[in-house]
Amino acid sequence: MQRSSSGSLSSALPASIALGWAGLAVASVLVLGAIGVRSLVGINVDVEDESASAMVATTIASSVPTATITVSPASPSDRATARDLRAKMQRDLETGKFPAFITGVEELLRLDPEAAADRKLRSSIIDVLMVITAGRGEHADKLFDLIENRMGTHGIDLLYQLVIAHGGSRASARASALLVDPAVRARGTPALRVAYELRMAPCVHKNQLFKRAAEEGDTRSLQQLELLKNPCSRRNNCCPHAKDPELSQAIEAIRARSQG
Repeated sequence: MQRSSSGSLSSALPASIALGWAGLAVASVLVLGAIGVRSLVGINVDVEDESASAMVATTIASSVPTATITVSPASPSDRATARDLRAKMQRDLETGKFPAFITGVEELLRLDPEAAADRKLRSSIIDVLMVITAGRGEHADKLFDLIENRMGTHGIDLLYQLVIAHGGSRASARASALLVDPAVRARGTPALRVAYELRMAPCVHKNQLFKRAAEEGDTRSLQQLELLKNPCSRRNNCCPHAKDPELSQAIEAIRARSQG
């Protein structure tokens, strides 16, 4: 979907809601400064450590059926309304009206389900989550519900991005709890599922995923596989598969696919 930079849609928050957000002033200033400069731009992803207990709790579930999600394209009139809505959402971000922004996300997905594919929108959703879950967490339930149930495979990708880019945050912990459920992961892409399983599997079992990674993996799997090339490191604790030919083949297959 092509993103439009025009449109409008904002209204001031009632005083009672504005006061409710006062406790989040410091976190909001940091996030809003970034949002104001970049206007819904994406964020970089860094790999974070996962706890050993979470790794043990996750099994290598390659047999989970894939959910099929059908997205109907927006009509021309809905696309025009969506452009106006996006402009209002941008203003809501810049002025810290996060409840209004969340309402805008819900309406935008109703008008144009393909908006979930917009990386800049997903990045802005992450920014808002980092603020609203840092305090009392109001409105987080609604936003996580939209991510999980209204954004298709892009929403499941967003959950994984929260896990790997914001480890240690409340938003990341909640995303991790959702991804533990195989039914949630089944709504993601094959590339997402194999990346998640590679990340969470105990080292001795990671080699069982090399062939799947070669066929289905993307750069998210590549990050996990490249960590295994070093037989002893902070992340893989002397993983025994560094010289496994299938590991090298998987890495090369993903690299070739990514470059092609």
